[in-house]
Amino acid sequence: MTTSLLEWHDGWQDDRTQLHNFECTEPAQKVQRGGTWQKVHPRMWEYAVQSKLRRLRPPLAPPEFMLTGHDEHGLAAVVTFEELDGPAQVELCLAAIARRLRGKGGGYADEMLTRALDAITTRAVEQEIGFVSLLTYVDERNRYSQELCRRFHLRHTAMAGPELQVWSGDLLVAP
Repeated sequence: MTTSLLEWHDGWQDDRTQLHNFECTEPAQKVQRGGTWQKVHPRMWEYAVQSKLRRLRPPLAPPEFMLTGHDEHGLAAVVTFEELDGPAQVELCLAAIARRLRGKGGGYADEMLTRALDAITTRAVEQEIGFVSLLTYVDERNRYSQELCRRFHLRHTAMAGPELQVWSGDLLVAP
């Protein structure tokens, strides 16, 4: 039996305060350009995910789902996904590990994606779906997410914009 690094559950209303304060990256800096103030960040894609996560108000209602992972310090990981065409087509929307865990190794990201795929599989089995098409978007500068996608057999299949990659894969669900 495998031991979990985090304690996982569906996003609850009680997660809202921790989610609102969740940090998966360092704060953006405000700089003045041409007479206006702008936020600047070395990894704007991380800052964008953090901002979106902070605005969510769990529990989410189907077709959207959220899983949260907690450790002794509080909220440690968040992943969201959405059923686009019922449980047969799913987009992995947002995924983040708390900044305090960055660089610690140990498999937090792998555990997060495993939990999401387990939840997606459970929904497919409940609906008697044998095959799930997975889709996610990754900023082309985000090497860590690209490596995570590869470890879970997703492939870069298209570009959705100048710096936004489409990754996809299939999940075979045993009857």
